[in-house]
Amino acid sequence: MIRSGGNRFLILDPKPMASVRIVCFPVAGSGGTVFSQWSKLASQNTEIIAYSPPGRDLRSSEPPTATWDDLVEDAVNAVSSLPFRSIALYGHSMGGLLSAHVADQLRKKQDTTVKAIGIGGFPGPLNHQFPIDFVDRIANREGEELLASIEETFGHLPESMANDDIRALTSEHLKVDLRLLPVTIPGRLNAGAPIVAAYGDA
Repeated sequence: MIRSGGNRFLILDPKPMASVRIVCFPVAGSGGTVFSQWSKLASQNTEIIAYSPPGRDLRSSEPPTATWDDLVEDAVNAVSSLPFRSIALYGHSMGGLLSAHVADQLRKKQDTTVKAIGIGGFPGPLNHQFPIDFVDRIANREGEELLASIEETFGHLPESMANDDIRALTSEHLKVDLRLLPVTIPGRLNAGAPIVAAYGDA
């Protein structure tokens, strides 16, 4: 494992000669380590760069961001710090929404070109709206009640959640992340790159 862009990224399988670099944004409640297997599956021409939000992975000593805009700003600054001027983005679920917002801000900064955006487990982000009661219904719950609500809303939890320690830590991280989500996606959002979104039953 190496660090790139300070401690804001994990690159588990460095490929300095790669011509394709994908910056990945994790699902709510997790960090960049969720992409640890992706580097093994990627071709030798593709490098996986996993973003770690404040409070996760090598940034565990940092306080989490207080607002969605703060998270977007942190991610944009992290991507801008990379020595690559052309990248692709991928995000899963909340990470997919984050990737679109990051692309929008990078387009405005004009210092990094986003060639394409892949989104998994989330509908097209440009016009999506969360239910008005989303925070009250899910994010304001605690512990097992929160996890049960997540499973009911988004589907089965991964097998790793059977571990009590992982379950407790993920519950706390989920609570932090879900409270960041904006209820409405701004209409002015312009990712400036092709978006491929996969959402639904596998």
